[in-house]
Amino acid sequence: MIHTGGRGTQAIEIDMLPKTQVELVIKNDDTDSICNIIMEAAQTGSIGDGKMFVSPISAVYIVRAPASPTRRPSKLHNSLLE
Repeated sequence: MIHTGGRGTQAIEIDMLPKTQVELVIKNDDTDSICNIIMEAAQTGSIGDGKMFVSPISAVYIVRAPASPTRRPSKLHNSLLE
């Protein structure tokens, strides 16, 4: 809930819906079936059921801490992206 107002203005109250963000990296062949499973499980029929965005992943890097200027991130094998 957001309350706003000030000198010479009328107070406004806005109800905000709670939000959840889920990020997955999956194989291309599994995209449609996984999206369908998520939609079936998450759909309530109410405003705010959400959206799903599908984007390609061209590379995956592992960044280990603590990082040093002489060490570069290691790239995962491409088989993880196929």
